Amino acid sequence: MRAFIVRPFGVKTDSKGSSIDFDRVEAELIGPALDCLRLTGRTTGEITEAGNIRLDMFQALVTADLVVADVSVQNANVYYELGLRHALRDKRTFLIRCADGDPYPFDLATDRYLVYDRANPAGKVAELADALRRTLDGDRTDSPIYLLLPDLRAQDPDRFLPVPATFHEAADMAAANRWAGDLDLLAVEMDGFQWAKLGLRVVGRKQRDIQAYAGAVRTWEAVRRFDPDDIEANLMLGTAYERRWEQRGRDADLNQSTTCLERVTKREDAGREILAEAYALLARNGKVRWRAEWAGLPVPADRQVRALQSGYLRQVAADYARAFDQDLNAFYPGLNAAAMLTILLELAAAQPAAWAEQADPAELDTLRKRRDQLAQAVDLAVEAGAARADRANQKDLWLELSRADLRCLTGTKPGVIRQAYATALATPGIQDFHRDAAGNQLGIYEALGVLTTNVKAALEVVGSRGKLPDRLEARRVLVFTGHQIDQAGRRVSRFPADKEGMARDAIRATVVAEKAAAGAVPVVGLAGGASGGDILFHEVCQELGIPTELYLALPRDQYIVESVLPGGADWVGRFDALYKRLPHRVLQPSKDLPRWLSNKADYGVWQRSNRWLLYNGLAAAGRGGEDVTLIALWDRKGGDGPGGTEDMVQQATALGVRPIILDTNQLFGLAPAPAPG
Repeated sequence: MRAFIVRPFGVKTDSKGSSIDFDRVEAELIGPALDCLRLTGRTTGEITEAGNIRLDMFQALVTADLVVADVSVQNANVYYELGLRHALRDKRTFLIRCADGDPYPFDLATDRYLVYDRANPAGKVAELADALRRTLDGDRTDSPIYLLLPDLRAQDPDRFLPVPATFHEAADMAAANRWAGDLDLLAVEMDGFQWAKLGLRVVGRKQRDIQAYAGAVRTWEAVRRFDPDDIEANLMLGTAYERRWEQRGRDADLNQSTTCLERVTKREDAGREILAEAYALLARNGKVRWRAEWAGLPVPADRQVRALQSGYLRQVAADYARAFDQDLNAFYPGLNAAAMLTILLELAAAQPAAWAEQADPAELDTLRKRRDQLAQAVDLAVEAGAARADRANQKDLWLELSRADLRCLTGTKPGVIRQAYATALATPGIQDFHRDAAGNQLGIYEALGVLTTNVKAALEVVGSRGKLPDRLEARRVLVFTGHQIDQAGRRVSRFPADKEGMARDAIRATVVAEKAAAGAVPVVGLAGGASGGDILFHEVCQELGIPTELYLALPRDQYIVESVLPGGADWVGRFDALYKRLPHRVLQPSKDLPRWLSNKADYGVWQRSNRWLLYNGLAAAGRGGEDVTLIALWDRKGGDGPGGTEDMVQQATALGVRPIILDTNQLFGLAPAPAPG
């Protein structure tokens, strides 16, 4: 998250002639307090790019997550900037002032201030940090304009922050190749940029498109750190957590999905279309719980009874109907409400004794009328949607499938139903997930033995996908990092050439142990290709029948010069053998960072390569850091430059990846490094 400081520059005097060093106040009070909260951004003075400083200031005022304004003296620029912030953003503007500075301006006299001592501004760091934390965590309006005009709406800061075109290109490339780990990397790399929240949205949408739901959860939760009630983030998380539940089977994910969606329904500014989507997704969560209650039963009659008597059945139908009531153009929830009521009616007819145990048989007439009303309304909504699409010369793929689904619910001619699905699935642009959605619903009908004639005709075209979702296959991923072989003349030895055999044995023993612990779970390995530990790891895995992938920070020739050739010509030959045999990826075309990333402080290709490797390891595992192990051949000391093994271990630990340290000091019997100086 980013902050912006509104203050005078240098030393200024108040109306009594006493001086205040505002640069010192920032250095000793405001800056340290922001550092405590890990907030980036300060004043326009930190912006080093070419451009208009006034434009930079306007953009920072409207987009900063937090503004701290020092109003100790009557400075026209400060009050002008504070007025702009109050006019454009309704909350998270914090005022400070010197204890004996100029009098409060009349229009700000009722506002709260943190007061500091001009002679000792550092004395209030802890108090300011705590106050800023509470300001960020709260949702209190502090702009006097929005307090007096409650119907006024604050500006959306995303409108003022264009995402660099080169970033869009990187996200498009990652999504097109289904590189889920690369999208994860992009999501964390934009931290600190003004456009970070909008960039996270770009990545999160791509992760949804390629069904990378574990990464999507991390990305959209990062968006929610800017605003816990963000509508798009909570809707996206409603889906991502539910899909992750399908992959992992952890009830906490489904519960979290429901929590996020309920946040949307409580938003006063949520429009009817948004509420329709939120309620429909909440109904879907109930539907998957309902299906889980009966899908595993082997006897068809038992499935029917359990499905009919489940408390979820009626509730899900009601929830879908509530979503449809919000927006009668939203035919999807209306169709699902009609489908759930149809299932109830069919099951009640098939299992009258089970129905009689829980309800009056006469109630079926009321439910049948409600189902027919919904079906008619959905039919009108679908045809109205089709007319709108035709006028706009567009094709709504879900609309075509919904037409077919409605025919299956209400039709009596199998040939017509078969043709409806064939037409829908022949629509240009139809993807596997469209077919899966139709197949899943038909599979539910099939498993429950309802609408049998219609369903049989439809399944001849679509195919059944009605069983419970398959859990994501467990996979153990081994990520390797480690020292290169020592170059001749190295002052402090880390990996002497004559210790290669010891290193190989240690790596092999660790990999063997990890493979044994994984049991029947497949094991894969990821590593770079540097002379020394990387190449040994790939060679050991090959001997043990473990597939590995080669991750190179730079193209082959550059990588060899940087990371292989210093070890000697023999290592180049071994690298080339791996390069020809293994699948390999290249991070970037040169040591220069991509243009959109070039201004990121204290960051370079080798730190980037570490994160890239780790996030691809997480993506390969699919289920989280608990399925990834980092094997590090390391002397437990800092490296020769940024992005070394120490950095890799730190990053892995922060991501919940278990590190196994092969301590080279103990392994090789090396003397400790001499003390600095």
